[in-house]
Amino acid sequence: MIKFRKMTEQEFLDYLEYLIKDYSKDYAQIKKVGLEEAKKQTELQIEVLLPKGYATPDVFIGFIRGEAQNIGHIWYIHEHKKKYTFLADIEVFPEFRNEGYATQALKLLEKEVISHRFQAIVLHVFKHNFLAKRLYEKLGYTIIQEVDTGFNMVKRLLL
Repeated sequence: MIKFRKMTEQEFLDYLEYLIKDYSKDYAQIKKVGLEEAKKQTELQIEVLLPKGYATPDVFIGFIRGEAQNIGHIWYIHEHKKKYTFLADIEVFPEFRNEGYATQALKLLEKEVISHRFQAIVLHVFKHNFLAKRLYEKLGYTIIQEVDTGFNMVKRLLL
């Protein structure tokens, strides 16, 4: 059984540092740009999604918790006017992969989204992340748009 735990402000700052490095590598690979340019673009995207940083409303950035420890992290944004949730980031730490935790986390997110009476979860997956794309498809997500970096996907939820 898993649950989500909101990060503290210091954990959030540590996560952002990690995220910028990790996302920049993927961005540089897909866009065929240098790491400095990729880092700059990543930071700009984060500023748009988190204009007030840790205090940005309707944002949850937290850990995926197992029985006794953090096994990953998750970041999602509730879009109240549009009645959907945008899954910005999810990762199960390498030592906990292939144990069903990502599936459990996505199902827990569905319950959270339905509790807000939202109709969908939207996400973006990089083209080279075949395993994540396959997992999303297995869980009922469909591609709504292919873009240069990957696929925009949606899972429509029944209320």
